[in-house]
Amino acid sequence: MTQAINGLFAPARTPRDIVVRVHAETVKALADGVVGQRLAAQGFDPVGTTPERFAELIRRDLARWKKVIASANIRAE
Repeated sequence: MTQAINGLFAPARTPRDIVVRVHAETVKALADGVVGQRLAAQGFDPVGTTPERFAELIRRDLARWKKVIASANIRAE
């Protein structure tokens, strides 16, 4: 089964207090019954995580796909 991951990104060096605020408001929205129902109706399974855990997930995925691309000798056209 293929898993798609969605998340919010901010520019590099965004002040920490802004990241914390956006994260808190996002978690609140995901916990809201209406938002959760709408996302579920579209096939999403909304799960909130910390900005640090999301960043680590992105780093791991980038490293994994970098290896796949290199081993398959995939080149951009």
